[in-house]
Amino acid sequence: MTSSIDYAILYLQLERESKGREAHNLEDRTMSEHMFGYAMGHVTRKEEDRRDAICIEEGGYGFTQINDPGHGWKGWFTGPNLGAPFDGALASRVLARI
Repeated sequence: MTSSIDYAILYLQLERESKGREAHNLEDRTMSEHMFGYAMGHVTRKEEDRRDAICIEEGGYGFTQINDPGHGWKGWFTGPNLGAPFDGALASRVLARI
């Protein structure tokens, strides 16, 4: 059963990702999203914002962090899925700055 907290988390995640897409005007140019840099563990709000800004500066949509009930904190970066070598280059640039 999905709780209202689950819906709130999903809403915030989608809102954050849509801001990144709007900032780069890429929503209509990609077929899907490239997700990379997946990690377990919690980061502070300040670090979350820093990672989000770095990803957007490098051409991605941003950083998402969720607390998955029963599984803990998870985080990942999202960007446009442009295929190789572009996806790998984006991931390399972002992760090098983290």
